[in-house]
Amino acid sequence: MPGAVNMRYLVKGTVREAKSFDGTVIRYSTRGRGTAIVACNGVANTSTFWHFFEDHFSELGRVVCWDYRGHGRSDVPA
Repeated sequence: MPGAVNMRYLVKGTVREAKSFDGTVIRYSTRGRGTAIVACNGVANTSTFWHFFEDHFSELGRVVCWDYRGHGRSDVPA
């Protein structure tokens, strides 16, 4: 789509994944060190929403930004 922003470039942390009890893969990014600061998305947002937050707070601790199932980089459950 012309003019669309490729959201994956806004995520600056290391992308990781965890498998849920039902096999759905949940993806998250981490950046920084120390005490974890976890960012949870609202409805219709993805973890890319937090890129300015991640820039600022990764200097103070470890920022974890995750995507709910079916949002952003996480898989849609079966």
